[in-house]
Amino acid sequence: QYQSYYRIDDQGSVKALGLPGDTILFTIRDTSNFMAQTQGRGGWSGIRFRQVAGTEDSSVFSYCRFEFSKATEDSANCYGGAILAHNFDKLRISNSLFFNNYSYYSGGAVYLRSSDARIENCIFKKNYSGNTGTIYGYGGGICSMLSAPFISDNEFYSNISTGVGGAVSFDNSDPVFNDNSMQYNFSGLGGALGVLRSSPSRTMSNNLVINNGALFFGGGICCIRSFPVFSNFTVSANEAAYAGGFYCNDSAAPSMYNSIIWGNAGLGVSVY
Repeated sequence: QYQSYYRIDDQGSVKALGLPGDTILFTIRDTSNFMAQTQGRGGWSGIRFRQVAGTEDSSVFSYCRFEFSKATEDSANCYGGAILAHNFDKLRISNSLFFNNYSYYSGGAVYLRSSDARIENCIFKKNYSGNTGTIYGYGGGICSMLSAPFISDNEFYSNISTGVGGAVSFDNSDPVFNDNSMQYNFSGLGGALGVLRSSPSRTMSNNLVINNGALFFGGGICCIRSFPVFSNFTVSANEAAYAGGFYCNDSAAPSMYNSIIWGNAGLGVSVY
């Protein structure tokens, strides 16, 4: 329990291994003023992995709960509400809950930059990225930049970003993204999922995208200057001003196979 706006800057290895029914809780004593975007009051400042030596052992978080963490105040710490990994591949997060975390820029709960982390069997709920200024936030739950993460069997509920990808955004990334559920998320573009400037070598498959919304384009998914392959997706009951289901722009050429795009609302109905 953090007493004020403090963080962990990790230069080694962390093993936070909880148990079912005995979760390790990361939280703040006083959440007053948590929603203030430009100050740390009401939150703690997350866990930061920055260029940890390659000789260090893996860091593992299992059966943990991260809540009321904020990435704000200075530009170096405005990414990744609860966890930031930069040039660090030896990170695994499983069976954990990210609830009500915030980043001023991108990655409301988790931000990965040049980091091939593994995230599985987690729940991301009510995380938020972005601000009321001119810089838009990407990835209300997870933002991946220049990374090749493994993200599987997670649930994303009611996450928000102001820019792209209410639940998850991939930018210049090559992810494994399979068997995830994304519901009731919201963003400017891509209410659930945003793929930008990426040509993934792996197929994204077996993902559920329902009941999400976007202010402008792509209530479910948006692809911008990207060439992903989607398989076995269900994209349904999403809503946006344009393309309730699936939006493509700026030379995007995705492929979609064996999928359902149905019952979405917005100009262009499902696809634009």
